[in-house]
Amino acid sequence: MTYLFIESVLPAEFRVGLLRDDVPHVRIIVKRSHAILMEVMKELKKVKKIDGIIVVKGPGSFTAIRTGVLIANVLARILRVPLNGASAGMVLPEYISEPNITLKKT
Repeated sequence: MTYLFIESVLPAEFRVGLLRDDVPHVRIIVKRSHAILMEVMKELKKVKKIDGIIVVKGPGSFTAIRTGVLIANVLARILRVPLNGASAGMVLPEYISEPNITLKKT
């Protein structure tokens, strides 16, 4: 069985790779979050099909976790494969602390 693995806990270090027959083939990418999707697509081109997606949902950096979980949720729906062993539904991110989103001061 082949699974796509996505881990984006740290903001500057993303791990993307394939888990084939319980043997990890994980690549470390030290780039910005916009590069993670291109790396995921490179991994997907290496195989004909995947049996599921494994994503680390946290805890971690707010933006990094949100990016990795979003990509995993979208790909699982598009490819119609299970995500973290769940055949339906979405994975929700787990953050280190509550998001601190403020409005711009006027």
